[in-house]
Amino acid sequence: MKCILSTIRSLPGFISLISQLEGKEPIPALGLSRASRLPVSAALQQTLQRPLILLTQKSDRALTLVDELALWAPDDIHLFFPEPTSLFYENAPWGDNTRRERITALSTLAASMIPGALKPPAPIVVAPARALMVRILPRRDFIKASLNLKPGLNTDLVKLC
Repeated sequence: MKCILSTIRSLPGFISLISQLEGKEPIPALGLSRASRLPVSAALQQTLQRPLILLTQKSDRALTLVDELALWAPDDIHLFFPEPTSLFYENAPWGDNTRRERITALSTLAASMIPGALKPPAPIVVAPARALMVRILPRRDFIKASLNLKPGLNTDLVKLC
């Protein structure tokens, strides 16, 4: 798969796309076929070394893309940003997996801005559209409320709550 990604990175169209992205120019729709979107996305993320968000229509498609990314880019970080388990008008708690995966994705994206935190490599985040429509904590509040726990650190658990 790495040879396919290197071939993609050497294509003239890909090189011009990279220059447009680095120049912050508006980019028209690429018109990629469905089969080529994932390898081109993996090549983009590896070339730019910036977080990349792949937006899908449904959760099952997003989960499939996360699994397929392990083949295309095994060394990169792939995260799933799930949609809430309840509908927006329901006053029901979210599932534990949903909360954990959303916090993992958000903390990985915000890690470069958290003082004292290790800077992880740029991830590829795959999310269904509904997951991005749910309001989340503003980035500044999330970073201010984050705490970096290290082994051997004495912390009062009551103060953490």
